[in-house]
Amino acid sequence: MYKKTSIVMSILTVAACSNSSINTASTSPTIATVNQSKITQENFRDRLLNKGGPAVVPDLSTITVDQKLKELDQVIEEELVLQDAVKLGLLEKSTRLRREIMREYFQYKLQGGIEQPTPEEVKEVFERQKEDLEKVRAAHILLSTKSEAEKVLKEYQENPNKDHFFALAKKYSKDSATQASGGDLKWFTRAEMVPAFSDAVFAMQETDRISSPVKTEFGYHLIYLIGDKRGFDQHKGAIRIALAKKNKARIRDEVMAELFKQANIDVDKQQVAKVNF
Repeated sequence: MYKKTSIVMSILTVAACSNSSINTASTSPTIATVNQSKITQENFRDRLLNKGGPAVVPDLSTITVDQKLKELDQVIEEELVLQDAVKLGLLEKSTRLRREIMREYFQYKLQGGIEQPTPEEVKEVFERQKEDLEKVRAAHILLSTKSEAEKVLKEYQENPNKDHFFALAKKYSKDSATQASGGDLKWFTRAEMVPAFSDAVFAMQETDRISSPVKTEFGYHLIYLIGDKRGFDQHKGAIRIALAKKNKARIRDEVMAELFKQANIDVDKQQVAKVNF
């Protein structure tokens, strides 16, 4: 049995079938009239074709007359809901409904497809933003002298694994900010650490490895590389998605610019200022 849709979906769905006959009456026969609104053969056909979504293209020759009439009943129900909703002023009163219509409107405008970025564009973005994109995750043990660092390094090598490194950091590290977490510095870019430290950790090629003592202005560090987000392959997917979203936003801006260009809009700023909450 047909399950009635919400008013939101009724208003959005019926738009495909119940457009004014101004554009289609001369070329497509009217198959039903609901008050003053005409449902044309062409729009009803589009409704049937799009029923399963863009991934499903039905064979209309297999749809029986009864099935078509049942689908038409649904369109008529939606048209009746739409007409009553307009009478009730729901388009003006419901922010949620207006936003949903905007969402569907831009989906319609973008149905031709969003321009996908080329591999060259993706690569160019990566090279330009490489310093900000590439990150590593490391832990460290800060010690006062090189001899202390070498002693702790020797102790680590007796049982070389991450948990042992964390335990040693908690026991020996002079860095009070990270000592309790086993020296974990989380993810960071090259620019976020002092040069000597960054040079050492970004020179490490394999995770789950420890460095020799590294001298900085703070003392001597033993660095354990936990994670690695370096290289083009680590970022190309996210860059491609970001560029596609940027293209989508550009098309949206172009559509809105054209709507504003065609519209006659008058804003009374003095009356806006008088709106109280």
